[in-house]
Amino acid sequence: MEFSLFDVVLEFKDVFPRYSERDLGFAYVPSYEEWEKVERVCQFLEIFNDVTNIISRSEYPTSNLFLTEVWRIKEILDKSIEDSEDCIRLMAIRMKLKFDKY
Repeated sequence: MEFSLFDVVLEFKDVFPRYSERDLGFAYVPSYEEWEKVERVCQFLEIFNDVTNIISRSEYPTSNLFLTEVWRIKEILDKSIEDSEDCIRLMAIRMKLKFDKY
């Protein structure tokens, strides 16, 4: 799922319970805890979205720009590996393994 989709879903989180009342075929409404997880994942992924936009929107990305943003990613991954939320921690561990290859 792309970051922007998470962002849009969060905007409409209050609609899900009302929609389930109108459409009996709509059986799954995320719980409060699940919405909290989505918000945490969205916050985590927003940083990567920002970095991607900074680098890709630059017509001539310089090493200063690139290395600064790569360092920012490294710091976020290192911090997130210690996160109390399992889904964030596990995602950060997998991402860090891939990051370290490069």
